[in-house]
Amino acid sequence: MIDFTQPITFVEEAFNQIIINSEDFIIKEEDKFEPYEILYLFQHILGMKIDFKPFEKIAFILYFLYRNIEIAFVLQKLSFNLYIQKIINYESIYNELRTKIWEAIKLSNELFKIEAENSINKRNIVFPNYYLRFERAFECLEQQIEYNFTNKNDWPKCDHRADCFINSYAIYLVSYIEHITILLYPFSDYYDIQNDIKKFVVDTKIIEKIENIFPDILSENTLIKDKINLLINYIRNPIAHGYLTKNYFGNILIPDIGYVPMSYSNYKLSIQYYLYIPFNLEDQYTKMKEIKDIFDSITEQFYPNGIEIIKSGLDIHCDTKSQNEYLLITKDREKTKEYIIRKSYEVNYWINMDW
Repeated sequence: MIDFTQPITFVEEAFNQIIINSEDFIIKEEDKFEPYEILYLFQHILGMKIDFKPFEKIAFILYFLYRNIEIAFVLQKLSFNLYIQKIINYESIYNELRTKIWEAIKLSNELFKIEAENSINKRNIVFPNYYLRFERAFECLEQQIEYNFTNKNDWPKCDHRADCFINSYAIYLVSYIEHITILLYPFSDYYDIQNDIKKFVVDTKIIEKIENIFPDILSENTLIKDKINLLINYIRNPIAHGYLTKNYFGNILIPDIGYVPMSYSNYKLSIQYYLYIPFNLEDQYTKMKEIKDIFDSITEQFYPNGIEIIKSGLDIHCDTKSQNEYLLITKDREKTKEYIIRKSYEVNYWINMDW
């Protein structure tokens, strides 16, 4: 990377150099590199200076020289562009530059993995919160399911559509339960610096996650656990694995009877395929909504203020400092509301890029 230099005297004037005098530059939309890759390579590894938030709607400008040719990466509100000084053979320099940066980024990935593992071990992690996305999905699916239940003008197509939306509901529901359970981790007694957070998120099965975050509810009442297991094994898993699973992978021949579904004791749940008309749809839908209602009730019961923070859509921090703050503010409803208002304002401020 010896061809990359950064004249410090020009960095402070980067905005004027690039934006105001843009006619002296060729502007290329950057579609190969992500802004964080550029920051990690040039700022974190090479130690170059970045001009952050120099102007409204501008997130950062990285100004440098490549073989004494002026270059800049500019992240704006709606675009990420590379500016290259107008020269006769700028295309060849541009391609050469991108190749060299790409090779450097690939080399830096090993260092990034090491630093990422260190951050994970220190719990310097922020869980993205998709609660609002799930709620919008459930609202959409419920409307479509119920519409096709009540409008039978093109039967049996309406049942096929309902079946499709119910299957989607099952997948979303299992994902939702696991997602919310993970987000509740910093609010729970299970939070412990000795526990492997990566193992909890990636390797722990959903039922075990629930048992860790809601330890009492499942020891007293296994009903919800059984319902979730049925949902996973007989609805979600068949859809995710081509309808062929260990619980049902075909009809087997029984002498004097013929071919019957393998999981005969769970006939209505295990036989997900159909020749022409889906069946048992209302019952499946009712049971799934019941599971969601029970799960939501449990989260309200165990983490009444923690779940309010999650419902706000705020991302969830897992570091020890944030966890201590969560434990403190969630003891009081008003403090929780104040926290949500304050943090939501900060998020909206950055989203709008009103610097």
